[in-house]
Amino acid sequence: MLSVISGFLSIVYNETRRLIKSFLISYVWFAVLVLISTYALFAEKYVDLSIDGALMAFKYVDNPMTDVLSYIVSFAATSSSEVMSGNVPTLVFPVSIGVIFFILVPLMLSLTFIGNQIIKKASTTIAGEDEKKTLFIMASSPQTRQSIYIGKFIGLILLTIPMIIFFYFITDRVFTSLFSPAYNVGILVMKLLFINAVLFASAGMFVSVLFKNEKKASWAGTRIVTVAATLTSIWIMIPFIDFMLNLTNNSMDFLIYLEKLTWLSPFTLGLMAVYNPSVFAGYFNILIAASVILFLIGMVTFIKQDLEY
Repeated sequence: MLSVISGFLSIVYNETRRLIKSFLISYVWFAVLVLISTYALFAEKYVDLSIDGALMAFKYVDNPMTDVLSYIVSFAATSSSEVMSGNVPTLVFPVSIGVIFFILVPLMLSLTFIGNQIIKKASTTIAGEDEKKTLFIMASSPQTRQSIYIGKFIGLILLTIPMIIFFYFITDRVFTSLFSPAYNVGILVMKLLFINAVLFASAGMFVSVLFKNEKKASWAGTRIVTVAATLTSIWIMIPFIDFMLNLTNNSMDFLIYLEKLTWLSPFTLGLMAVYNPSVFAGYFNILIAASVILFLIGMVTFIKQDLEY
C-alpha cells in the first residue's frame, strides 16, 4: 500500500516538475497581462453613484455591457448642456462601471490565458507520451491507469495555483483601493479561476486520450479555448448589437437564440457569476458538473484504451 501511494506521489511530482519548466514563461506573461490591465483601472476616478437607467430600457439586464451602455446614454444626456456651452465635462465613472471594467478585461484575460495554457499542456500530456511510446512503459508499472491519469491531472492543476493566488491578491487590492463600496469578489474570482483550470484540464486530458499525435491534440485543445472565448466575446457585445439594431429598427429576435448559444462557453458562465454574485453558486455548480463529466469520460476512455509499444 505504501509503495502504491509513493508511486502515485512520484507521478504527481514528476509530472509537475516536467511541465513547470515550460510553464515559467507563462507565469511571467500572466503577471504582465494582469498588471497592465489592472494598472489601467487605476488611471480613472470612481465614485459611489447610481446609473440612471430610465433614459433607455435595455433587454439584456444580466449582461455587464448593458450597464456600460446605460452609463454612456446617461452621461451623454446629463452633460449635453455643458458640451453645447463649450465646456468639456469631467468623466467620472461609477464604482459599478469600474467593477465591470475589471470583469471584462483583467478577469476575462485571466480566464482565457489560464484556460489556454492548461488545455495546451493537458491535451499533450498523454498523447505526447503515447506518441513517444513511453506511456506503455508507465502503464506496465505497478501503478493502475486510474492513478496515472489522476496523477497527471493533479500535476496539471498544481501548475495553475501560483497564477490563481497572484490574481486573487490583485483582485483584493483593486477592490480595497478602488472599489471599496462594492462587494469584494476576490474569493469568488479565486474559486472561478480554479474551476476554470479544472474544467480545461479535464477537457484537455480527454482530448489527449483521443489523439495519438501530439500536434493534433494540441491543435484541438487550443481550438476549444478559441471557440469559448469567441462565444463570450459575442455575449459581451449582444447589448450593443441590440442597441444598434434598435436604432435602425431592424429585427432583434435572433439575439435571444444567439445569447443562449453563448452560454455554452464556461467563460460566459464565469463572467455572469461574478457580475451577479447572487447566482454564483448555480453557475459554479454547472462548471463543476461539466468538469466531473469530462474528467470521468476521459479517465474511462484511457483505462479502456489499448496502448501500443
